Amino acid sequence: MCEYDGKVHQCGDCLDNDGDGGVDCGDIECFGPCDDSEAEYGSPLEDKDPCKQDCYFDGNGGQGGGDCQWNLKCDPLEPGGPNCKYNPTLDPDDPDDMTDNYGKCVDGDRDNCAGSCVAPNGCDCFGCCTIEGVDRFIGSPGCKADDVEACNPCTKQNELCGNPCEDGETCYPDIEPSQC
Repeated sequence: MCEYDGKVHQCGDCLDNDGDGGVDCGDIECFGPCDDSEAEYGSPLEDKDPCKQDCYFDGNGGQGGGDCQWNLKCDPLEPGGPNCKYNPTLDPDDPDDMTDNYGKCVDGDRDNCAGSCVAPNGCDCFGCCTIEGVDRFIGSPGCKADDVEACNPCTKQNELCGNPCEDGETCYPDIEPSQC
């Protein structure tokens, strides 16, 4: 069992929650034992502001929780879909500038984004993960292992809270048996 943020999540509860024959990290949609959905990648956004995303892997996705939040409207790839169209005025700074303060793209404690969320290898804390060599937002409607094309492309926020897949690390879709 994996308890994170005071909860046991579906990918760490030793059950086949979605009935597909895969249990926890043996289920293709699980990114690790603290992922909260065996049925699809990550978890869908809550009914708050669908364009604000906090830690995707803490069981309370969407705006809230008091931690670092990313506005999906700041990504030119528009991972939030048509309701979260890219808005370059939210971040007037040059995103390649090392002194970028992210304008209105980040709410909360931007200096502690990584410390407030544990992201799986190959993901940032906002749900942008490398799947089959492409960075995709796993919060996209219909985003599943058997339909990765439904997962909208995204731009990883590695400076804020990325956990890149490094040489020698196990990254999705491979899962180490010790993680089960």
